[in-house]
Amino acid sequence: MNYAVTDIGSNTVKCEVFSYTDGKLLSIDFSSEQLGLISRIKSGVLPYEDISLLCETVSKYKALAEKHNAKLYCFATESLRRVSNFDEVKKAVSNRLGLEIDLISGKDEAILSFEGFQAQSPEIECGIMADMGGGSTEILKFDNGRPIRSNSFRFGCLSLRSEYVKARFPTEDEKQWIINRVHNELNIHSWIGKSNRLCLIGGTGSAVAKMAIELGFTDIPEFKKETFFELFDYFNDINNEKTELLEKHIPARVETILPGMCAYKEIIDHIGAETVYISSGGIRGGYIYRMINEENE
Repeated sequence: MNYAVTDIGSNTVKCEVFSYTDGKLLSIDFSSEQLGLISRIKSGVLPYEDISLLCETVSKYKALAEKHNAKLYCFATESLRRVSNFDEVKKAVSNRLGLEIDLISGKDEAILSFEGFQAQSPEIECGIMADMGGGSTEILKFDNGRPIRSNSFRFGCLSLRSEYVKARFPTEDEKQWIINRVHNELNIHSWIGKSNRLCLIGGTGSAVAKMAIELGFTDIPEFKKETFFELFDYFNDINNEKTELLEKHIPARVETILPGMCAYKEIIDHIGAETVYISSGGIRGGYIYRMINEENE
C-alpha cells in the first residue's frame, strides 16, 4: 500500500510518498516548493491569490500521489495556524481538489515529529528533539523512548530571518539578536533542562547535515557539538564561494540556513549537548503512521 502526505509549512510546501510494507514506511518519492506562506500573510489573512497559489501546488501533489496510486493526506502547521481565514483556505482546497487540510496544533506537531523520528531511530531512547520549520520550532524532551514534555516556539528559520535580517545574510549583530531571542524563549521553560544529545528533525536539520557532509566536517548522522560549531564558524565570513556552495547544495534554504543555525547553536549551548544527531524521520512519517493506526482501529 502506498501513502502520500502534503505538508503545508511556513517556508515550503512538501509532498512525500511512502510505501508501507510489514509495518514500515519507505520513502519512494518527494517533491518540494518554496512558497514562503508565512511571509505572504497580510494582517493575519492569507490573500486570495496566495490561496490560489497553494491550491496549484497541492494540485501537483495530488497528481504525484495518483501516479503512485497512493492515498493522499494533507496537513498544515504554523503556516496556517497564524491566519484568521483558515476556513477560507480549507474550503478552497476542498472545493477545488477534494482534499481536507488537517490543521495540527503545535503540541501535536511535536508528538508527530517524535513518532516519525522514533520509527526511524528506535535505538535513541533519551535526549532533546528539535524540529525547526519556517515559522515554528518544536522542542520535545524524551526518556526511555517516551515523550516527557514539549513546547511549540513561535520562531523558525524563515520568521527569524524576516524579523532580524535586513540583507541576504545576517550580520554579526543580527546573529546575536537571533541568539538572544532564542535564549530568552528557552529560559521561560525550565523543564527543557540539560541533555547530552540534541536530535534535529526536519528540513533545517537536514540542510545542516548536507552542508556538513559536503564540506567534509562529518560523514555520519551523529557528530560532536564541536563539528556543528566548526560549520557555524565556516559560514561566519560569508563570501561568493561559500554562497555558491549553498546555492548548489541547498538552493531552497540559502537565505534561511544561517538564521536556523544561529537558533540551533543557542539550543545546543542551552541544553549542554555533547552530540548532535540528524534524523531522517520526521513529521510526515509520523503523520502517516498515525493515519494507518486509525484505519486499523
